[in-house]
Amino acid sequence: GRHFASEGRLDRRYHRFLGRAFELRQLADYYAVEVDVDPALVSELIKVGEEFLEAARDYVGPQES
Repeated sequence: GRHFASEGRLDRRYHRFLGRAFELRQLADYYAVEVDVDPALVSELIKVGEEFLEAARDYVGPQES
Protein backbone atom coordinates (compact mmCIF):
# COMPACT_ATOMS: atom_id res chain seq x y z
CA GLY A 1 0.00 0.00 0.00
CA ARG A 2 2.74 2.46 0.90
CA HIS A 3 4.43 1.99 -2.49
CA PHE A 4 1.24 2.65 -4.40
CA ALA A 5 0.55 5.74 -2.30
CA SER A 6 4.08 7.17 -2.43
CA GLU A 7 4.28 6.73 -6.20
CA GLY A 8 0.86 8.36 -6.68
CA ARG A 9 -0.79 5.26 -8.12
CA LEU A 10 -3.59 5.46 -5.53
CA ASP A 11 -4.71 8.23 -3.20
CA ARG A 12 -2.54 8.37 -0.04
CA ARG A 13 -5.61 8.53 2.20
CA TYR A 14 -6.37 4.89 1.39
CA HIS A 15 -3.09 3.83 2.96
CA ARG A 16 -3.84 5.81 6.14
CA PHE A 17 -7.44 4.63 6.45
CA LEU A 18 -6.66 0.98 5.72
CA GLY A 19 -3.82 1.10 8.25
CA ARG A 20 -6.21 2.47 10.87
CA ALA A 21 -8.82 -0.17 10.06
CA PHE A 22 -6.16 -2.88 10.40
CA GLU A 23 -5.07 -1.50 13.79
CA LEU A 24 -8.64 -1.58 15.07
CA ARG A 25 -9.15 -5.10 13.78
CA GLN A 26 -5.95 -6.27 15.49
CA LEU A 27 -7.06 -4.75 18.79
CA ALA A 28 -10.52 -6.30 18.57
CA ASP A 29 -9.32 -9.74 17.46
CA TYR A 30 -6.13 -10.36 19.38
CA TYR A 31 -6.04 -8.31 22.58
CA ALA A 32 -8.00 -8.91 25.75
CA VAL A 33 -9.27 -5.35 25.90
CA GLU A 34 -12.64 -3.92 25.08
CA VAL A 35 -12.35 -1.63 22.09
CA ASP A 36 -14.75 1.28 22.07
CA VAL A 37 -14.95 2.53 18.49
CA ASP A 38 -16.94 5.56 17.45
CA PRO A 39 -19.71 4.51 15.02
CA ALA A 40 -18.92 7.56 12.87
CA LEU A 41 -15.34 6.30 12.47
CA VAL A 42 -16.60 2.87 11.46
CA SER A 43 -18.92 4.42 8.88
CA GLU A 44 -16.07 6.48 7.48
CA LEU A 45 -13.75 3.45 7.32
CA ILE A 46 -16.41 1.46 5.45
CA LYS A 47 -17.01 4.34 3.02
CA VAL A 48 -13.29 4.79 2.31
CA GLY A 49 -12.85 1.01 2.04
CA GLU A 50 -15.53 0.88 -0.65
CA GLU A 51 -13.88 3.80 -2.46
CA PHE A 52 -10.54 1.99 -2.24
CA LEU A 53 -12.02 -1.15 -3.80
CA GLU A 54 -13.40 0.90 -6.68
CA ALA A 55 -10.05 2.67 -7.20
CA ALA A 56 -8.18 -0.66 -7.05
CA ARG A 57 -10.53 -2.18 -9.62
CA ASP A 58 -10.01 0.82 -11.89
CA TYR A 59 -6.23 0.53 -11.46
CA VAL A 60 -6.12 -3.19 -12.21
CA GLY A 61 -8.57 -2.91 -15.08
CA PRO A 62 -11.13 -5.41 -16.30
CA GLN A 63 -10.43 -9.05 -15.53
CA GLU A 64 -11.34 -11.80 -17.92
CA SER A 65 -12.91 -14.94 -16.49
